[in-house]
Amino acid sequence: MLLISYLSFASGLLPPIAAIVNFKNLIQILKLIAAFLAITFIIDFLEWIYFLKYISLKHNYPFIKNNYPLLYLSILFSFIFYTWIYFKSFYSLFLKRFTLTVGILGLLMCLFFIFKYSIWNYPTWGNTVLSFFMITICLLYFSQLFTRQEFLHIEEQPMFWFNSGVLIYSSFNIFLFMLFTMLKSSNDLYAIHLVTNIISNLFFTIGLSCQPRKIA
Repeated sequence: MLLISYLSFASGLLPPIAAIVNFKNLIQILKLIAAFLAITFIIDFLEWIYFLKYISLKHNYPFIKNNYPLLYLSILFSFIFYTWIYFKSFYSLFLKRFTLTVGILGLLMCLFFIFKYSIWNYPTWGNTVLSFFMITICLLYFSQLFTRQEFLHIEEQPMFWFNSGVLIYSSFNIFLFMLFTMLKSSNDLYAIHLVTNIISNLFFTIGLSCQPRKIA
């Protein structure tokens, strides 16, 4: 379990590295995704510092040690960036407006849950709302991708890999997020989160490594 945890954390470095190596081939939206994943890794790194108890927080009573405030920061950050990324990626004006509207509503709901439950409790509702949002948006993007009239080499489409990674992570973890407070003592179930995180980061890495097809 500990080994998987380290691998899951380390896998977050792969997408930024791929983006640096392939930077000259990245279009604007991919640079945005690379920045998002790099900042996400930094937040994850800070969460690990809390987890390893290198930092102690005080909140009216001494030494509360949890990384839940950083989890809330990650969720809020994800709502903003995912909304922005998919707003830029959709062609349909309706889907752009839908993404923007639902993204803002999700962000407001997350803020509501922060005020209701405080940042010191696990963000079950925040993670669940984010997962519902991402599953919906990812499916809509696949619908756009597979209904285009032109022929596409799907495996060479960076957004295909990014969208797949997001969908895999959100779909497998949504029920863990919903039931976390009841299942948090089960290491086997938490391993699902770690494994899907590794798989998603591999998909992100492939997407950021895609290069334009050379014309013979």
